[in-house]
Amino acid sequence: MGFLSWVIVGAIGGWLSGYAISRDLGFDLGDVIVGMIGALVGGFLLSTFLGIETGGINIETIAAAFGGAVLVTIIWRKIRG
Repeated sequence: MGFLSWVIVGAIGGWLSGYAISRDLGFDLGDVIVGMIGALVGGFLLSTFLGIETGGINIETIAAAFGGAVLVTIIWRKIRG
């Protein structure tokens, strides 16, 4: 999947992870940016360790982005304090 698609999916995954972690329905740009990074991490982990190639904007890529975004958000919040 192209970089732009992962950015879009990452924005969705970041918003979802921000809601899942903090239960805040508001739009937080920080969550979206961390979600974009998390989407790239999630896509990398899926393709590298599980051999799953995802393509397009669909439920599988959003789930990968969500998982990566949650992981990166938790790590980010632990580092930031």
